[in-house]
Amino acid sequence: MVQNVGHSQMARVTAFYPSPAGATESELPLDAWDDATSTAPALGGVAPDVEAVLVRRADPASEPSRAGSAPSGRDWRMTPVDEQVLVVPRTCLPDAAGWHGLRTDALDDFAELVAREGSFRPRPAMEVDPSFKQVIPYLVLRDADRFFLMRRTRAGGDARLHDRYSIGVGGHLNPGDVDLAGGLRREWSEELAADFEPTFRLVALLNDDTTDVGSVHLGAVYVADAAGRPVAIRETEKLEGAFAEPAEVAAVADRLESWSRLAFEYLEATRAQSETRYAEVEPWAWARLNQRLRAVRARRARLRPAAA
Repeated sequence: MVQNVGHSQMARVTAFYPSPAGATESELPLDAWDDATSTAPALGGVAPDVEAVLVRRADPASEPSRAGSAPSGRDWRMTPVDEQVLVVPRTCLPDAAGWHGLRTDALDDFAELVAREGSFRPRPAMEVDPSFKQVIPYLVLRDADRFFLMRRTRAGGDARLHDRYSIGVGGHLNPGDVDLAGGLRREWSEELAADFEPTFRLVALLNDDTTDVGSVHLGAVYVADAAGRPVAIRETEKLEGAFAEPAEVAAVADRLESWSRLAFEYLEATRAQSETRYAEVEPWAWARLNQRLRAVRARRARLRPAAA
């Protein structure tokens, strides 16, 4: 029996056969695969990374042909492959990811940490294992002060998400993404319709262990600016989206998804800060510093000699 899997990163089909050491990749030419797809076109529709084709050689003289059989005595069936997602051990994260909200003090080393400690594991197992964190690039798209605000329509399958709002675009990282930047670019092209790709800037890490879902995920919050260029939703049946003023987002804050609410509150609290301040200093610290600067200016004004 041979398992054929479409591999998006390699841009080709890979074949594996059983061995005492587990599934082993075949190094033989895949001419037989080309022959099978020509006689059974359905095989050409295998989804990369998530579907596989199990092929069993059979003796056509001893076993009758049946549905799902290709010529030349090969019997096949489609089977799902567990999605592989990028995870990092919780113990490797800043302060063991026991904090809540957004933080900016660990950004410089985060990409290196993910590259060094990250691994791809089956998503079903990771969804129930809080000893790992699934890393999610989470993009907040701006247009100056405005946010790209999305609403989930009632066409979606999960009624709990109907009419919920979000300001973030993101998803799991899979082997074909290679790294955070690759996954972010894929999410941008899959979720949004735009004739440009903006500069993505990592501004914070987001953690929320107050829910079962949040306890197994960690957000890498990015910000990008559309700079007046048009952006639209691709899946218009399930989502609606448009740029909205901060006051409009605040008006639906009680219906924002949890990560979006945390990100919105943080970004609004830091809106008056410059890019350097934004990346390095917490809002409360800048508020305190501004008070001191105002006091210094007032004191200098009192010390200046009066104009003649």
